[in-house]
Amino acid sequence: MFGQVLFKSSRFLFWSLAPFLIGFVAVTAMLVPDWASPGGLLAATLDAAALLLLLQLHDPRRFHWAGRVLAGLVFLAYAAYLTSAGASTFDAFRGLLIIGVPAGLYAWRGRWTLRTRNEDAATAGDRGE
Repeated sequence: MFGQVLFKSSRFLFWSLAPFLIGFVAVTAMLVPDWASPGGLLAATLDAAALLLLLQLHDPRRFHWAGRVLAGLVFLAYAAYLTSAGASTFDAFRGLLIIGVPAGLYAWRGRWTLRTRNEDAATAGDRGE
């Protein structure tokens, strides 16, 4: 249900987060001294993630791809964390399993479950929704 709430069209959620997301992008863009460094790559990735979230919150139907790209970035970030974890391999694997795999599933399938949309509709009909 989290994804349905986050990636649903809510004007309140958009207008609550938009100033912070835009401010975050502006501040990080000004603070990065060298965009070619690993810190610059991290800042660029976080800025891209903030802008993708902003697009998705603004118009989920028009920018449906933005949520999937953002979820793909989250999956790739956890996969990279797992490959470079070193001593905290268990924590990295746990993060990939709990957060990265569902994000990757959403990026790949466009929904949070393995069920097809017809199964979701049938289940909702059984619950009286």
